[in-house]
Amino acid sequence: MSQNKHVRFDQPKLTLASLRSDLQASIDKAFDPHPTAYKKVVFQFLHFHNNDIQGVEALERQLGTFLQTAYGFDIRYKEIGKHPVFNVGMEVTDLLNDLGKECGKGCLLVLVYSGHGKVETHQGYKKLRVG
Repeated sequence: MSQNKHVRFDQPKLTLASLRSDLQASIDKAFDPHPTAYKKVVFQFLHFHNNDIQGVEALERQLGTFLQTAYGFDIRYKEIGKHPVFNVGMEVTDLLNDLGKECGKGCLLVLVYSGHGKVETHQGYKKLRVG
């Protein structure tokens, strides 16, 4: 014969005081003028000099202005491939190295690339080719 077992669930131990405290912490976090756990947030906008997408620079500026005004984020703009002598890969690598040194620990770096790209396989690895 099978035994009839009853499963008992304990009542949650949530008190009104802890609920109030949790809600207040959530509200404070949501309305904090700098709503991240990072010491600094940097948005780096990138686009190619010969970009064929109409209005890219103006859209980057609009978004950058909003992010700076609304959240106080540090906004940067970079037009890459402007100088035909420089290798674009090296130009971006130098930019990332400089940003990495400047930002350091506790910094969130967001790269916003405006342009075309596609995934390619090179020597067994997937890479993003931009242009």
